[in-house]
Amino acid sequence: MDDSAAVRGAIRQFVEDTTRFRVCDEASDGLAAIQKAKDFCCELVLLHIGMPQKSGVEIASELRLALPDIKIVGFSTLAKELGEELVASKAFDAVLSKSDGLTKLVETLKSLMPVPPMELLQLSTVRILVVDDFALFRQFVVGLLGKRPELQVVGEASDGLEALQRAVELRPDLILLDIGLPSLNGIEVARQTRSLVPESKIIFLTQESSADVVQEALSLGAWGYVTKTKAQADLFAAVDAVLAGMTFVSTL
Repeated sequence: MDDSAAVRGAIRQFVEDTTRFRVCDEASDGLAAIQKAKDFCCELVLLHIGMPQKSGVEIASELRLALPDIKIVGFSTLAKELGEELVASKAFDAVLSKSDGLTKLVETLKSLMPVPPMELLQLSTVRILVVDDFALFRQFVVGLLGKRPELQVVGEASDGLEALQRAVELRPDLILLDIGLPSLNGIEVARQTRSLVPESKIIFLTQESSADVVQEALSLGAWGYVTKTKAQADLFAAVDAVLAGMTFVSTL
């Protein structure tokens, strides 16, 4: 969150090129920052302290109340003078100077939200249920997952009621779930699955790209949200993030 598009773009590209973190959205002013962080139930926010409309300190305070588990990293040209005071106040988890550079930023993000190395994620098989009413898309997803031997597709379903039945029977580690399903839509499938098979983590894989739908999906306890147009680029990143205990949302 920064009022400079160039700064936002540079941070997004560097973070996504060098880590498995994914930027779910950007904001250029304080009001938009608060709304988007709430919409996406963000786990981590990178926040310029000198934002327009609302200061970074005000934004951080509101986000702490709305999202108690959120991690907030502030940055400013005056970080050295402000940093210790802001971290001590618990408004921010860390404060960096813009002169610290992107490498220092990434080191800070990793220290706040450590991700297990890929070797640990691949020690055991991950059992996956793929749910979509379009057979060719299911085949595409199954083929894509087949490139990673530790990702095992244990079942498929083509409608909502079948998805619930298969989830209860198989109790998969992950469920890749479409929203526009016959008999029972994916949102309702997710709602019931959270009660019936709470250990299964849900990643929505759908055409829907509305921020309202994303917010509803995450509020139901889904761990990830990938749009079908970005499945090839984002699916493995989403799976890895969810297995590491983080949420993932495709850039809309």
